[in-house]
Amino acid sequence: MLGELLSLERSNVSQFETGARIPPADVMNRWYAVMGHDSDVERLHLAALGERGIDRRTRQGRGATGQAASGLARTLGQQDVTTALNAMSHQARPDTEASGVSEAFELLRQIEASDVHAETLERIDHAVDRLCRSYSSRPPGEVRRSSRQLLRQIALLLRGQLTLSQRRRLLVAAGWLSLLASALHFDVGDRTAAEAMRETALQLGRQSGHHEIVAWSFEAEAWFAVCDGRYREAIDFARAGQGFAGRATSATVQLAVQEARAWARRGDKAEVRGAMRQASTALRRLPRPAHPEHHFVFDPSKLLFYTATCFVRVGDAERAEDYAREVIARSDDPSGVARWPRRLITARLDLALALTQLDRPDEACHVGELAIASNSLVASNLWQASEVDAAVMRRYATLPETHDLHERYLSARQNADRRLIS
Repeated sequence: MLGELLSLERSNVSQFETGARIPPADVMNRWYAVMGHDSDVERLHLAALGERGIDRRTRQGRGATGQAASGLARTLGQQDVTTALNAMSHQARPDTEASGVSEAFELLRQIEASDVHAETLERIDHAVDRLCRSYSSRPPGEVRRSSRQLLRQIALLLRGQLTLSQRRRLLVAAGWLSLLASALHFDVGDRTAAEAMRETALQLGRQSGHHEIVAWSFEAEAWFAVCDGRYREAIDFARAGQGFAGRATSATVQLAVQEARAWARRGDKAEVRGAMRQASTALRRLPRPAHPEHHFVFDPSKLLFYTATCFVRVGDAERAEDYAREVIARSDDPSGVARWPRRLITARLDLALALTQLDRPDEACHVGELAIASNSLVASNLWQASEVDAAVMRRYATLPETHDLHERYLSARQNADRRLIS
């Protein structure tokens, strides 16, 4: 019946419903017209959106860094055990039962053979964990160099003889490391490399069957889109990632938060509240993290941080000020060494924007200068700094404090450009 309504063969409808094929745009339009916007139809639509975006970016290519990431993907593809097993099963033609048994034992022996020691895998897992935990406190260039070195080591190991479990373990480690590298490249303004590593992480998550890595790759895409001002795309990517994240993972919370940030940029308070409620519900299902500084672990105090960001974007300046000051109090340290330097910068920029909306330019410029003058400022903060600079210049261009803030902002942008070139 559905096939007739959609002008499709029954086999095509079955393939679309099971996920074996992705429905094209014209089919999705007819499907919406017939079935409405229920959850199953929405799931198919988001899957189609994600797959088409992935295929488009794969065809476009990504320059030198993109080629390097593609090279890593080819290395992984050459080690695809499933493909190798299928090829062997088609080539083998045992003449007798004995020879068939012999070939089966030989196949198992080859699968279980390995050139990699268990201690090597343990060291790699610990190294990946340490790098992910250092993201918020060490300079991005330093962490990026360490991440690239470890990725090269993993790529070399993947060319050797591995068991199935060892191969998957290395793919998972490379997946987390690629996600981290993507964030680091984005922080220093290298968008081509950031997208190439995000794409690599997506493929590694798929090959290893690790759905949370896949979910985080969509979160990264949503983050990039928010920073670019592509808010509708950010919402779509965040929702697509939620289909992979599960009910109780840090990715679930972070994806909901990214959706809330995009809705806030569009000025939709109702959608912001809905997305933040979803984030809060998912967060309550998670255990308290042993290492909240881990980049892919959602620390509960982050919710305050994102709440301030959302409130200031929808014009609720008084509440944004309260939340931003609370984040600053928790992130700063009387000793002068901030516990969460990146979070502190963003909270100060949010506070400066809120103070501008509250018509307190002296305070806004002071707080904005504190954020921009920080040695921890990275390229991915500059788009927020530009908002503060533009808001203050628009409303208080004649004040000397505004001039000082503007000069600091221009200097910070030039320094970021020089770091990218070098």
